[in-house]
Amino acid sequence: MIKKCLIKDKPILYSTILISILLVLGFIILFYSYSKIDSLNQLQNKVMFNDIISKAIHSLQRERGLSIGSILTDNEKFKIKLEEQRVISDKDIHHLIAMQTHNNSSKKLFHKFLLKHKNLVHIRSLVDNKKYSFKQILDYYSELNSILLETVVENTKAATLNKNNNIMQAYINFLYLKEYVGIERALGVIIFSKQKIDNKTLYKFLSLLELQKFNKKMFLQNIDSKIYLLYKKFHKNSSIFNQISDIEKKLESCNDNNISIKPIDWYNAITIKIDHLSMFSKKIKYEIEKNILDEKRISIYIFIGSIILTSLSILFFIILIRNIFGLLKQEKNLRTILDQYVINAQIDTNTNIKEASEAFCSISKYNKTELTNMTMTQLLDMSEQESIVAEIKKNLKNNSKWSGKLKNIDKEGHIYYTFASIVPLADDRFLYINLDITQSENLLLKLKEEEKKRKIQQQMLQYQYRLAKIGETLNMIAHQWRQPLNVISLTTSIIKLKAQQNILDNKLAIELSDKIKSFAMHLSHTIDDFRNFYKPNKEKILTDFKSIMEKIDFIMKDSLEQNNVTLKIDTKEVTTFSSYENELKQAIINIIKNAEEALVNNNIKNPTIMVEIDKKSIIISDNATGIDKDIEEKIFEPYFSTKYDKNGTGLGLYMCKIIVEEHCKGTLSLINSPSGATFKIDLGKKND
Repeated sequence: MIKKCLIKDKPILYSTILISILLVLGFIILFYSYSKIDSLNQLQNKVMFNDIISKAIHSLQRERGLSIGSILTDNEKFKIKLEEQRVISDKDIHHLIAMQTHNNSSKKLFHKFLLKHKNLVHIRSLVDNKKYSFKQILDYYSELNSILLETVVENTKAATLNKNNNIMQAYINFLYLKEYVGIERALGVIIFSKQKIDNKTLYKFLSLLELQKFNKKMFLQNIDSKIYLLYKKFHKNSSIFNQISDIEKKLESCNDNNISIKPIDWYNAITIKIDHLSMFSKKIKYEIEKNILDEKRISIYIFIGSIILTSLSILFFIILIRNIFGLLKQEKNLRTILDQYVINAQIDTNTNIKEASEAFCSISKYNKTELTNMTMTQLLDMSEQESIVAEIKKNLKNNSKWSGKLKNIDKEGHIYYTFASIVPLADDRFLYINLDITQSENLLLKLKEEEKKRKIQQQMLQYQYRLAKIGETLNMIAHQWRQPLNVISLTTSIIKLKAQQNILDNKLAIELSDKIKSFAMHLSHTIDDFRNFYKPNKEKILTDFKSIMEKIDFIMKDSLEQNNVTLKIDTKEVTTFSSYENELKQAIINIIKNAEEALVNNNIKNPTIMVEIDKKSIIISDNATGIDKDIEEKIFEPYFSTKYDKNGTGLGLYMCKIIVEEHCKGTLSLINSPSGATFKIDLGKKND
């Protein structure tokens, strides 16, 4: 119906397409401009933070050169300037640390800087006492600045906008250039503080000049024409660059001590150069910030325009939709929709079908003539739905609504399912609407079959698990019986020996027979204890983990003592709960038994199993070095075992999981560590 209407009314079709395109375009531009404004704000913050880092680098550069000068010379000017510079450095670093709390990027690098910075006070003390070499000073301060420069690089990665990419990269190259000039200052102080030029230090100095040239080249490649002109003018007006360049050229061609310059003069000259470079770096920062502000201004205009465009598109779209829905209200088109797409019919109070849609014919396989000679109940599977049909007829007589699931049979005898609603109309007629749910019902039946199979499989697993438990039970009974049987055997041997020697008197015979009787009763009680211990619970009983552990301790005591395993039980708080006590015993014994075997197999010194009881939870841990990482995720799977060579079934921990989580409605979890494995049974979370 909608398709015909739109084709017939071409202006509406074209308007819909145009408004839809404008609406999508408006949202795209809105999202893009908003994202760009947000990115520019972040970039602006990062540029501001980079400027703070640059100031800190500049201060540390000066402190590095002054520290080396104070170590290598006795010039008091170095010491005075060093004290003044330390105050400036501390101020800049504290400002940097304070601002980092508002900056989310480069946290790892900044943490690395803070760790390195912790030694600054100690190193300053060593410098003052001349217990720190110039090489150590150079390495320490250079590493601090290197970390800060890396932080600048990380922050600059956010500058993904085309207009700022090159200039941000140029800014980084310029900062590295300035840092290498700072190192040059320190190396120059070292060179000119010695009577003879050290070739190794000179080589470092010359290598540093090459790095400066490379970063200068990269800087010039990435800047725009405006900044290039500023740089040319700036460089041309700075005569200090030429003076330093002359000294550098002399050092490049130097073969012996043929250069005489005071370290403090060199330091002052390079400091002026670095100060000039810092001034120019501010100009670069200003250009970056100006570019960002220009882009933000444009993005804001685009954002406002996109809001207007989107708002107008939505307004026109609403008007258009109202017109379309007005057309949809036409009775003829509604009937077409009901007939072709909705499984519906009209019935009377006796369920006779008066009218049926094409969709109803399609699903039932009857034509309209056949359906109008039938009742609704003739289409149903009456073997299972007599009560539902009676309810439907009752509602029809009361002229009330009805809805529910129906099982239907089509003309070919195939079953299909629908969710039906019967709604009263005029003239004792009812609208009978159906929704086809055959696919979902078939899927549900299939799931039920799979669940049935799963339960059968689980029962088989439980049977195998019980067989394995019988072997363990017999083994524990053997531990309990061994000592009493030995005593009974010894006592009977004494009776026989005394009788053979004719020295068995009545008193001794009575005493020995009483002893045998006592141990026989002990054996009988042991059998009763084990039988009650593994007797399955049919109903939940009130119990607690403390009483459960007392019974487990009695059962496993001999086995643990034989293997020299210590069982420690720590009871924090006891809470009673309703559950299947014997099944919980089986699960806990299985976990403790696994821990015992791990301790013995790994030859652990002082093997210990710790049990902590707290309300409705119990934690069992050992010191058996833990479970291999490769199998950690598989230990609760059925038939997975690490003890196949020792007749392991692979069902123990799987059944523990079933007992705790499905039967007792709790949770069983593993915490694995190199020191040992910890299993926690918690019956509180799901049962509260």
